Parts: sequence; C-alpha cells; structure tokens
Amino acid sequence: MNCTGQTDLRVTGVISSSLLALALSFLALGQPPSKSWLDRPAYDWNRGLSSLPYPDKSYEHDVKCNSFAKRPTTRGESLIVARGWKIFESETIGRMRLVTAASAITYQCRAMGYQVIVLWDDQFLGTLSPILMDSRADSSIAKWDASDVSVSVRFVRFSAEDPNCCPSRFQIVKFELVDGAKPQLLLRNKAQPRGE
Repeated sequence: MNCTGQTDLRVTGVISSSLLALALSFLALGQPPSKSWLDRPAYDWNRGLSSLPYPDKSYEHDVKCNSFAKRPTTRGESLIVARGWKIFESETIGRMRLVTAASAITYQCRAMGYQVIVLWDDQFLGTLSPILMDSRADSSIAKWDASDVSVSVRFVRFSAEDPNCCPSRFQIVKFELVDGAKPQLLLRNKAQPRGE
C-alpha cells in the first residue's frame, strides 16, 4: 500500500512483464528446462503391459490435415484406429510393426500427443516411450532403426537455448525383443545425450 491507501501496482506490473518475457523466450527458443523421463533412471514400462493405450482427446485435430492420417492396412492398425488414434506412419520389420499414432494432427500438420506403438503379429507389444510426445518437442522421437530382435530409438533433446527447429543433442534408447510365444519389448540401454 502507498500513503494514499491505494495498492501500488508498479512493482507488480514489472514482475508480470518479466514473467511474460521469460515465458515468451521459452516459446521463441526451445523448451523450458523441465525434467524429462530420459533424465530419470531407466525402467521397463512395457513389462506386463497388455492393452493398447488411449490418445489424449484434449488435442484439437486440424481437419485441413486429414490427408495426413493414413487408413489402417492391417488388423492391428484397425484396432489402433478404433482406440481413437490417427495413424501418421508405419513400418514393418518381419513380424513386428511400428505404428506412429497421433492423438491429433494439428498446426502445420504435425503429429501431436503421439506414440509409437509396437505390434507383433498384429498384437500389442508395447510403446517406444512411456509418455505421449509432441512433434518438435524435447524427448520426442526423431527416428528409429529396427531389426527382428531389437529397436534403437533416437530421441531429440533440446536445451533452453535451442530454437524449436533445431535440437542440439540426441539420446539413444535401445530395446530388445525377449523370446517367448509373444516377445516382450524391454528397455536394454539408455545412453547419455550427445551432440551430432
């Protein structure tokens, strides 16, 4: 309060302006320095996982991007679509199929709230991330290399100084398909982030 009994809003305005500038700087650059699951101890989220995950319905799909949502071509993909996902892309390696499934395809036709779902003979095997991902965000998948016994996944890692287009580091996570009537997709190695 000032001497007239009125609240002095000048300092509050300066603080609010500073917070707004800080928030805008995070948007203009890469990501805020939050803790990623990739920075925590490794764990096997796929162990014992038995049912397809659901998409996040809070994302708003852009109907102008409908052509980017692919039609299912296998029984396993049809089950994914029936769960509410939009198929963005897929790849088959032997009996394994990796399906990038998005909660929505939004601004600039990017996959948002997406997951890479792994199928084996059209049965759900697991996912390549324990959480949903957004295109061009920290801890999203840049690419993968797969064989009939393993999957190596490259995740993008942004620093607070990186522009949204260009992460400065990547992090490799390796999965192994453990033998069985229906294999398990288990995390086997999580490397430290590194630059190109």
